[in-house]
Formats: sequence, C-alpha cells, structure tokens
Amino acid sequence: MNRQELFDFHNKVCAEALDIMRDKNTDYAKKDSPFLNLRAPEAIGLCDASTGMLVKCIDKLARMNNIFKTRHTAVAGEPWEQDAKDIINYMVLILAERKDRD
Repeated sequence: MNRQELFDFHNKVCAEALDIMRDKNTDYAKKDSPFLNLRAPEAIGLCDASTGMLVKCIDKLARMNNIFKTRHTAVAGEPWEQDAKDIINYMVLILAERKDRD
C-alpha cells in the first residue's frame, strides 16, 4: 500500500464509520440530543461521558485483542473491523461531546 492508497483507505473507513454512527445515534439518542445515551452514566453518578466512552473503547480493544489471539469470533456478523470503526466513532464522540460542553 502506498501513501495515496492509505489516504483513500482512511477515507473509506471513516465514511463507513460515519454511516454506523448515523444508524446507532438514531437508535440510542435523539435528534436534538445526540449525546443522550452517553451522558447517562453522569445522571446516575458513575462517571462523566468521556470516561464512559473510554471504558467502552477498552471493552472493544479487549475484544479485538482476544479475536487476534484466538483467530475466532463467536458472534456471527460482528468482525473485529466493526469494533475498530466503533472506536473511531467513540473518539469522534468524545471530541464532539467535550466541545458541546465548552
């Protein structure tokens, strides 16, 4: 893969991640409150939204690590690439949620 192919791949992966974010945000939040579900841990005193999202990323990374080690996924239709795109989305959500607070 050369540099341009890498950049093209980056664009493709990020476009796919954005599609996933659109779908999941519709399921989890409201149009005028896209962080609704992510701020739920705050409402019950667990942690702030950013910390909650980092915990979700740790869970995704642990799953990916296990899949890489075992070369097996038990959940049909959920390859490790899905977890990687979810992590991309959590990073964007952290940036956006913290910007929303400022």
